[in-house]
Amino acid sequence: FLGILCYPASPGLAIEAYFDTAISTRLEPEPDTGTLYVTRLDEEVPPVFPDIVYEPVIYIEIIFDASKTMEEPDVNGVKKIDIAKSVVSLLVHHFPQRDTRYALRVNGARYSNNCLDTELVIPFGRENAQQVLEVLKTIQPKGLSPVTYSLRQILQDFEGTKGTKMVFMVTDGQETCDTE
Repeated sequence: FLGILCYPASPGLAIEAYFDTAISTRLEPEPDTGTLYVTRLDEEVPPVFPDIVYEPVIYIEIIFDASKTMEEPDVNGVKKIDIAKSVVSLLVHHFPQRDTRYALRVNGARYSNNCLDTELVIPFGRENAQQVLEVLKTIQPKGLSPVTYSLRQILQDFEGTKGTKMVFMVTDGQETCDTE
């Protein structure tokens, strides 16, 4: 049995609680049968019980388009890839650093003509915003843009995560592989 409790503690505050182990239906108490995790958003709440782990977590996966069309300049003459890297930098700096775990998936950076060219370059990790920005500096446009295939992969990328989940796709918007 998985216990879930959600209630508004104050305007704009959402709390999600879950148990990571099965709950016994027997009447006699069993000490230390599991851990209760509580996640919260947008507000610092002091711990109520010392044996409960409180952790506000936001999981953000960035899907970054490194297809060859990103090498092209925009209407102002700036390469699309440079604009995209600036957008990701703004995004990363917008979220709280200690509460956000990032993953970076890159499309079209390894092969010139491969519709499966998407790679989870950085999996979710604690305080890895700077790592995302450093890796992003090295990415150069090369291949196709498998947008649909990448979106299908995020289900695996988020597997096992508990908390708020967001996906940001930074692309020039051109799917070059899956026409449906």
